[in-house]
Amino acid sequence: MLGRLDGPLQAWGTHSRFELRDTGRYPTFSGITGVIAAALGYDREQPLGPLADIDVAVRADDPGRMLRDYQTVGVGGWLSASGKVTTGQPKLSERFYLSGAVFAFAVGHPDPGMLEEIEHALRRPHWPVYLGRRCCMPAAPLGIGLSAQHPAAALETLPYQGHRPRTPPTATVVATSGDGTGTTVQDVPVGAFADRVYLTRKVRVHTIALPQPENRHADPYGLSRRSDDADDPYRL
Repeated sequence: MLGRLDGPLQAWGTHSRFELRDTGRYPTFSGITGVIAAALGYDREQPLGPLADIDVAVRADDPGRMLRDYQTVGVGGWLSASGKVTTGQPKLSERFYLSGAVFAFAVGHPDPGMLEEIEHALRRPHWPVYLGRRCCMPAAPLGIGLSAQHPAAALETLPYQGHRPRTPPTATVVATSGDGTGTTVQDVPVGAFADRVYLTRKVRVHTIALPQPENRHADPYGLSRRSDDADDPYRL
């Protein structure tokens, strides 16, 4: 299953705690799993079930630039989650985002029927979907289509999904390592999302030649094509 993550802002936290909310340079395994779970209608307390068996690879078509948002809140007092009101001590917060980034991603699963269900849900999500943080809205539908290829291989043939020509036409791909070697990252969710428990995996980061669309001016989202589906929310 192939998809696209495109929006003015994205945030894929890896070590976010308290006043510091970071973002990685590319979407995390848990982040994409969370997007899929929301589209399917999962609750935060609901076990992952069949989503525990997915595999994910991502490609940075437009890596974007890092944006820092420095906030000062509660000058006149602020209310904590425990219900305590603190005065005289403003709360400082640093939040980082990726600005102008576009990522392609591919999802694999042992059950092809599950991939069809995911792709359909990304086009017609049950819950609102966000690109890592609630303020990061997607610019267009996330689902692109289905592919029978392994996630990493599928991204090697998917045409460029960004908005600006790349020079040179290359892109970074981050995929689960098939032989257990590579960089260790801790982004595989376990149980329910509310548990905030993650396992590690080995990933391979490599650069590929970026396939270019046959028509450089083609609509990458297909929104200009008229749909005959009366239930299609993007029907023109």
